[in-house]
Amino acid sequence: MLLTPQSINKPWVNQEMDAGLIRKIEERARFIPVRKDLAASALPPLLRGMLSPELANFDKDIRQLIADIHGVSRKPPLGPAPAAAQRNVSSGYSPAATAVAKLFVERTENAVHHDPMLPVEQVAEITGLSEDDVADALYELKGMIEDYHGTLIPQPELLTTFDKHFKDWDPAADALCLAADLLNDPAFPREPHEIAARYDWLPRRLNPAFSYLISRKLVHCLTHLGMGPWVAVHLEKNDATRRFVKSRQ
Repeated sequence: MLLTPQSINKPWVNQEMDAGLIRKIEERARFIPVRKDLAASALPPLLRGMLSPELANFDKDIRQLIADIHGVSRKPPLGPAPAAAQRNVSSGYSPAATAVAKLFVERTENAVHHDPMLPVEQVAEITGLSEDDVADALYELKGMIEDYHGTLIPQPELLTTFDKHFKDWDPAADALCLAADLLNDPAFPREPHEIAARYDWLPRRLNPAFSYLISRKLVHCLTHLGMGPWVAVHLEKNDATRRFVKSRQ
């Protein structure tokens, strides 16, 4: 419907307007009020909430009108989704928190403390998140990532929580296997390099299992400076180890 300062008050135009609105409500027509030399504020109240393009530059505006009639979107094509939005992982955490966690899961070499340390700006750039989104993610991951003056440092619990979503292992299941062997096999090794050889696991997999047990006080452990690729140098079962294994049976 073409509306001008002259036509908008004509009875026949109002009849067409009523008929067009009814057909639109019944989903039998696409109703677009088109303005020529008419301000949007001059439209009747029922039309003010609708798309009402103006024919100012005829050639340009008529092409857009044809697109509107055919339902072609005015929006530009979407670019690639941010990295966080591309992930379909049911981690129980927000996409932003999951994206930040995944970055550290992928970047750590041996799953030890301070491995790796990344500036907030770099985390935002790699994940495609805004710094505000990174800040919200860090709040959600409190206790798993330490923010030391703008440098992010992963804590052991981050990997024990998120490895299962991005790796071929689950640290909780690995910890249970390790605890059961400590409990049941007197000859089972206590040093990490020997345990790794027994399971044929690299430090990257064994350390989160160690961390799971250590942080929950399910084993006794020895640590010292210069432990190389390990989070502990010796493990021993305790009473909690037995209860842990029995509770999972």
